[in-house]
Amino acid sequence: MIRMVKTLSPNAFRTLTAFADALAVPVAVFVSLYLHAPGSAWLSFLQTNVSILPALMLAVATVSICLPSLAGTYFSLTGNSTGRHLILSCFVTVLNALGLAVFGSHAPFGVYAVFAMAYFIQCNLSHVVLNALKPVKNPVQVDALDGASKENEWSADATPHLLGRNGVAPRMEGARSYADRVVFISGAGGSIGSELSRQVLACRPRKIILFELSEPALYQVHQSIDRAAVGTNIEVVPVLGSITDERKVQKTLCDYSVQVVLHAAAYKHVPLVELNPLEGLRNNVVGTQVLVSQSVAAGVERFVLISSDKAVRPINVMGASKRFCELVVQDVSRRFAGQSLPVFSIVRFGNVLGSSGSVLPLFRDQVRRGGPVTVTHPDVSRFFMTVQEAVHLVLHAGSIARGGEVFVLDMGKPVKIETLARRVVQGAGLSVRDEENPTGDIELKFIGLRRGEKLREELTLTSKRAATSHSRIFRAIESGLSEFEVAAALRAMRRALANEDEDDARANACKWVAGTGDVLESVARASKTKRDSVCAVSLSNRTKRSTSIGAGCP
Repeated sequence: MIRMVKTLSPNAFRTLTAFADALAVPVAVFVSLYLHAPGSAWLSFLQTNVSILPALMLAVATVSICLPSLAGTYFSLTGNSTGRHLILSCFVTVLNALGLAVFGSHAPFGVYAVFAMAYFIQCNLSHVVLNALKPVKNPVQVDALDGASKENEWSADATPHLLGRNGVAPRMEGARSYADRVVFISGAGGSIGSELSRQVLACRPRKIILFELSEPALYQVHQSIDRAAVGTNIEVVPVLGSITDERKVQKTLCDYSVQVVLHAAAYKHVPLVELNPLEGLRNNVVGTQVLVSQSVAAGVERFVLISSDKAVRPINVMGASKRFCELVVQDVSRRFAGQSLPVFSIVRFGNVLGSSGSVLPLFRDQVRRGGPVTVTHPDVSRFFMTVQEAVHLVLHAGSIARGGEVFVLDMGKPVKIETLARRVVQGAGLSVRDEENPTGDIELKFIGLRRGEKLREELTLTSKRAATSHSRIFRAIESGLSEFEVAAALRAMRRALANEDEDDARANACKWVAGTGDVLESVARASKTKRDSVCAVSLSNRTKRSTSIGAGCP
């Protein structure tokens, strides 16, 4: 029943509400008369008592019954507080009772008082349902007055509207893998890391280590998780640091005797990493290698790498860095093949609704500003999940891992970004302005593919995949690099990073990461040409300055 109600469109829900209110008034009046004059006598009672007082009494009852429901609907749709509706409902109900006490000489006061209270409860219940459904503002909830938006706008409730499918029902069979254990979460202040922290807390670990580079992000997630942990005897420890800091990572893992590592820390904004490739590769690749090696040294039981669909045949630096991370984890897991511990696994999935790297916050901001909503290409599509769905499946996949698996989440069918943009606009109660609707509210504008952007993402390198105990989790059957090849790739990458050589770093990615091919090479050539021209200009300027001010100046 609840699922059926949640799938109703705004117009359908408003129509049903109006019909229920219209039908309820005469039903209430006739039932009241029937209770006052039992049996068939109520008809004659109605015929013989049509005078000014009963008519006035019925008018007061009708208005008092309708007004709270209409007020509740209005305040729900306009986003005003529940308090205003409750106050108005109480006020009208009191007026109803007083009116019936004065004019209800032909009917017992108690009968109408009961119906007044029943409708008061019904109206407030309708308000709660409306407030949950948010028919006008779901899922974006853009406030027309001040542009404010809610924090939990990309929750599982938004899934049917935005993605055209139902969400994943939560099941916590894997909680035992995290219960009474010390769990280390890297990137704990990020979109996925903070949700990992919340869901791990529900698994009743002994201690949660929140490891984060950003001080503001760490402060926020620590405050949130620490409040939620009150009364549970679960210790929440915030640690400020970078996963590339080998000594810091080693000390943290050893001092707190970490048993489970959930590695979510990564630079994931494709355009930013494309413009800052060395930092992206250093943080993602070297950071993962440091965390993996120190986890082995510290005797960690389980290690789960959060990966991305951009790691499959990548054409950008961010995707190549994530594929590098997968190769590092696969290499280590092969070394411990046949042993019960440690267990290293990878979970790969697509975009997360509302994360810092997602397009949805951008759409929301563009709608708030009045447009245009920008889409790179009409045919661009992506896989999407809510952060709650993704994290739930990540934790379950980590619990069923036996070592070396690349788990892939079933994210349903890919969603066209243009379709998603239209749904966000329509979800805000606005219309899209395009060729078919030139008078719409928000313009939809195509701006062209960005550097390193694909039209479509993939989740596996091959078409081969095996089922697991969970219907939404599959195991990809893929091969990796040998131990010698991974070691050589890491040495070459560290050398390029130490020399601050972008071309060498990109060339290394092209050599070892499957699928990068000509795209990264062409980007490397373009960046080299641009940098060479800049260096030539700089050298020319320095020569001119030295000539003009004397050879003794540096």
